[in-house]
Amino acid sequence: MTLPALLAAAEEINAHLIDQLNLALRRPGMYGGETALRILIEHLLFVERRPEAWAQLQRGWEDRGLWTSIGIIGAFQDLFPTQADCHEIASVYAESAQQSGWLKPDRVLTGEAYEALTGRVRRWVAADRTWADVTAEFGSPPLYGKTLGYLPGEP
Repeated sequence: MTLPALLAAAEEINAHLIDQLNLALRRPGMYGGETALRILIEHLLFVERRPEAWAQLQRGWEDRGLWTSIGIIGAFQDLFPTQADCHEIASVYAESAQQSGWLKPDRVLTGEAYEALTGRVRRWVAADRTWADVTAEFGSPPLYGKTLGYLPGEP
């Protein structure tokens, strides 16, 4: 097999993987769920010459009760025995993507709005909430379903 004469540059590969990760974070079920997210992050870490960061992520998640031998889905199965949804799992990966500078949010909360959210979140989540409650409180999602996350402009 002959390779193409010109391969994509490392910067192009990195940008492509970041774009793919952002698409997979928004619609994880369409892209293969946790497996796809894990592969994309592992590839990004490889391209960025930080493969050891994957083990650090796992340890951090495990310390927070978010990682099991079968991945993040195992931790969520304890909370959602009938079926953990890909969107909850994607939220954990999205947090790491934000910390790595890979997350491209559709919009961010202003500093004031983020402070208001974090200032009352513990009281607000003390009661069971529905999708309608969340979107009424924090804004409507885009036309098509996707993982929702609320974050400030600065990680």
